[in-house]
Amino acid sequence: MTGEPVVRLRGGTTEDRYGNQAADWGTPDRLTITGCSLAPRLQAENLEGRQGVVIGWTLYAPPDADIQPTDRIEARGKTLEVDGEPGVWTSPYTGREAGIELSLKTVEG
Repeated sequence: MTGEPVVRLRGGTTEDRYGNQAADWGTPDRLTITGCSLAPRLQAENLEGRQGVVIGWTLYAPPDADIQPTDRIEARGKTLEVDGEPGVWTSPYTGREAGIELSLKTVEG
């Protein structure tokens, strides 16, 4: 299989001081997902002659990858948060799911 492996982190739940459910990242569930591709998401700056700046990452994963919007991803020595809903790529000709695309951002704090 081609691509690179990433690790999906899924936090447990705990109760915050107000009695609400909150994510617990102390000992997350870890799942290695192979066959992925990670690309930087760039934003162009308005200054002439300047390169774009990385504002996040795009992860391309197999269609059966178990990734939810509340998960985190470990890749290339970074821990990244899933930013939004995973998008499923479906062929308009066969209906076959070809993969999923996810926006990722750096974990704050």
